[in-house]
Amino acid sequence: MSTATTLPTDRKADSIPATAARLSVSERTIYREISAGKLRAVRAGRRVLVTREEQDRWLNALPAVR
Repeated sequence: MSTATTLPTDRKADSIPATAARLSVSERTIYREISAGKLRAVRAGRRVLVTREEQDRWLNALPAVR
């Protein structure tokens, strides 16, 4: 017997792997953007989290493709 695990959709912040998946970029890109100060992250214990609001801000700040 197996049970399906569903993630809550009302999350306020995501881990680095979840942020990378949501934004369709690599984890390395997320860490690089955090180090460069272009993406803000918070620490919760040992976990590094990026708020959904910050993810959206970062994505909207990217240059548009012509």
